[in-house]
Amino acid sequence: MRRYKLRTNILIVIVLCLTAFVFSECKKYPDGPKISFRSRATRITATWYIDLYLLNGTDQTTTYLSSVGDTYALTIEKNGTYQKSGNFPDEGTCRFGDKHENIYLQSYSASKQEQKYSILRLEFKSLWLKSIKPNGDEEEIHYITYR
Repeated sequence: MRRYKLRTNILIVIVLCLTAFVFSECKKYPDGPKISFRSRATRITATWYIDLYLLNGTDQTTTYLSSVGDTYALTIEKNGTYQKSGNFPDEGTCRFGDKHENIYLQSYSASKQEQKYSILRLEFKSLWLKSIKPNGDEEEIHYITYR
């Protein structure tokens, strides 16, 4: 009887330690999620709409939406392509980089360079990206999807 209790207690301690380890190590992005059972590729594959646009920490959502168009959407496909709709439609390839901490968008247009975005949050219905513009301005775009 005493051996049974000892084994049970040891098993409980091991399970608790493993659970704490898993939950402490799963957070990849600064703003979450802590854990996800979906792959990053599955979570990012969607049609994304702008929820919030910050320029140097200031909310500029209305101004940005009037610039890119109210119909703006970013669609990322599982095959590694993307499409942007709105006032400046675009399409190209999309890939993760730097241990899945960044996403790179490369336009098919010959004149466009690869754009690098740091991923702040990648959830099933929420995507937050941050980039530094050539003039040094910091932009942060919060997307939502309606799955």
